[in-house]
Amino acid sequence: EMWAIALKGAEMSIRDAVLKTMPKRQAQAFEDMMRRAGPVPMSRIESTRSEIMATVKALADAGEVEVQLFAETVVE
Repeated sequence: EMWAIALKGAEMSIRDAVLKTMPKRQAQAFEDMMRRAGPVPMSRIESTRSEIMATVKALADAGEVEVQLFAETVVE
């Protein structure tokens, strides 16, 4: 539910990127959840986004995930 709230009002490219990572049925259920949530105050959206980013930062700091914030050329 947090992601459904956090993605309200987000650019379509961002929403599409998140949905592409999900199996088709899960993505459909997720989109339904976003619609059912109805209008959400911007303050709640921003608070939810901050919560998600704090979790991501904690995971990155612990070395559990690697975050790439921009496209970078990779050389082997």
